[in-house]
Amino acid sequence: MTPQQIYIHRAGQQTGPYSPDEIRSHLRSGALEGNDWAWHEGASGWILLSSVPGATSLRLAPRIRAAKAPTRVWTTAGAITSALFSVAAFVATLMWFTDASAHKHITFATLVLGVFATAVGICVAVQFFGSLHSRPGDHCQLCHTPAPTIHVSLNRHVGALILMFHKSLRGSFCKRCIGRSFTKYTLTTFLLGWWGMFSCFVTPIVLINNLMVFVRSRFMPSGS
Repeated sequence: MTPQQIYIHRAGQQTGPYSPDEIRSHLRSGALEGNDWAWHEGASGWILLSSVPGATSLRLAPRIRAAKAPTRVWTTAGAITSALFSVAAFVATLMWFTDASAHKHITFATLVLGVFATAVGICVAVQFFGSLHSRPGDHCQLCHTPAPTIHVSLNRHVGALILMFHKSLRGSFCKRCIGRSFTKYTLTTFLLGWWGMFSCFVTPIVLINNLMVFVRSRFMPSGS
């Protein structure tokens, strides 16, 4: 079945609707390309214009997945290294804190530093492992527009003496939505995340994780 009305999303702008004949004419003139994003009634989401039934017979060549294996190898190595670092930092901190025979002045600064190093290692490892088990997408689940995305997990933590209120935002999001969500979730956690019995340990991990997600998103392209 050939769609009668087709909308186009290109370079951040949405135009249309167009008829299939108009689409074919724009393709012949070069005003549109087969790898532009399109939507029509009945479509589950934004798709490549070359995939719209009846609009064009153009088919794009398969995308080349160059250097995929080396990237995965380095990602795996980073995940394992980060995990081992967090374990080593935790063990070293625990041994230092429980070593009663050593003649040293016990300070919370060293304990905080060890916990911080452990948290950094855990958060970096989580980001690496998350990259291994997720594939980059082309449709943001927050703003619902076609754009390069990555699968991330942002967290918001609020401490209330004994109780804790935690919320996670997981999905494939574009660079702009990650930046906005990072600001909202991280600012709330930084201001309200410390007021609890266990929150002083959870909040640094949440803040570091959100920061890692934000840094990772900065290497993404901004959009189509």
